[in-house]
Amino acid sequence: MAYSYCWCCGDTYITHRKYDSSGSLLWSADHGDDVYSIYYESTNDLIIAGGGLIVEDGNDDYDISVWDSSGTRTRTARSGLAVRNALTPTAWGLHRALLDDSGNIVASGRVSVGMEVVPHQNGGSGKNEIQWVVSSGATGGTFTITYDGQTTSALDYDSTAAEVQTALEALSNLDSTKVSVTGGQLPSRGIIVEFTGVLGETNVSLMTLGLGSLTWDQFTVAKLNSSGVYQWGVRPSGSGINETGAIAINPSNGNVLTGSKNFGASQDLLVEYDSSGSQLFTGNPAGATRQISEVGYYSSGFWAYGQLTTSPTLVDGRADWLFLTYDSSGNVNVPATWTGLVHDSRRGAAMDSNERVILCGPTVNSSGIQYDMLCVDSSDYSISWQLSVSGVTFNRVDIDPTSDEIITGGNTTGADDNIYRYDESDGSSPSVQWTDSHGASPTFVWDVAACDSQSYCICGDRVDTDGVRYGPWPF
Repeated sequence: MAYSYCWCCGDTYITHRKYDSSGSLLWSADHGDDVYSIYYESTNDLIIAGGGLIVEDGNDDYDISVWDSSGTRTRTARSGLAVRNALTPTAWGLHRALLDDSGNIVASGRVSVGMEVVPHQNGGSGKNEIQWVVSSGATGGTFTITYDGQTTSALDYDSTAAEVQTALEALSNLDSTKVSVTGGQLPSRGIIVEFTGVLGETNVSLMTLGLGSLTWDQFTVAKLNSSGVYQWGVRPSGSGINETGAIAINPSNGNVLTGSKNFGASQDLLVEYDSSGSQLFTGNPAGATRQISEVGYYSSGFWAYGQLTTSPTLVDGRADWLFLTYDSSGNVNVPATWTGLVHDSRRGAAMDSNERVILCGPTVNSSGIQYDMLCVDSSDYSISWQLSVSGVTFNRVDIDPTSDEIITGGNTTGADDNIYRYDESDGSSPSVQWTDSHGASPTFVWDVAACDSQSYCICGDRVDTDGVRYGPWPF
């Protein structure tokens, strides 16, 4: 299998950083793989990072890590969401991870698939091929493993490493000298399969799975308790919903608001659940919405931001992108029409203390001018300001809840900085206060968070201390 990815002992890597208000680096840390989500929980002064899965022999698997304000990791957890993104196989399946003030975790991403094979390290000179077998919501039944045309006998969903070793050794093209199995026991811990002997230091075929009688919970949003134990998982109704990206927790009652992507027929993409996972509200703004990219709660209810169609087409008088507010009962307020704007609304949004919403991502007007951030007044949907930034495409934005200062980050095509901090959003175009770079180009900043005392966290690709991205995508 042609991929190249491994975790090297002794090297120092960075996936997320924390800055003070002036842009001085307070600390940097390593989740273990690329981090796509960063979130600050203010009551307990904690930071939660969500990203690539880590499987280590003797340790619990995790794709979520929690950090204190000094940059010390306090715990890890496994969401149970799909590890690999089936539609875009060069990306991990977990999208967001949030933390409530009781320590519960809510995570979103690709729908759980029962059991997966995840490539970890490509075999080649000086290193053996390593592949993981990991659970994704498995609850019972059996599965099989196929390697290079040969298939094992049925394996229980909770098999140990020794049982997988025995099953693989029984194949005509494998034996005890060609494969070594550690890790486990499924489903709580992944199985680590290393190819050895005459297959050592060799680029071998990727194993595949037959799910047979395997049973599993299908969910795109999962809630874990403070000990990391799975509490419930939900999937918006409809066969087109295989991925949930946007999530928000209502601080007053623990309700969870979710926004999903639609790759099939019209579906309910905006869904609210109570703290126990029971559905409270469903909606599909404009009926033709392709995805909801960001959601949030505010004093009058909640809001959603997303993309109507796959092309810049007007729908019900609204352009390709939409921003909607709802009252607490789920009644939508119809926005004004934005004409002449085509917006990539797969990006980020955040609301300030005056209920103005900052949208980030490339927007092109009828004259062909690109804007990278916009400010929308949630009361009348008027656009207060638009800002163009050269050399960077912003992915996410957050706003300090007390100062209304803006932190945003994205990806660059050159040597430009990809972390920007602006002064407060007071209705006029903001001024940049400082910038920094998360690694050498091309390196992505995937998410940002405003933290305590006007400090800011960012997360992104795993880079070394010289800013060099840690290897190509693994698949």
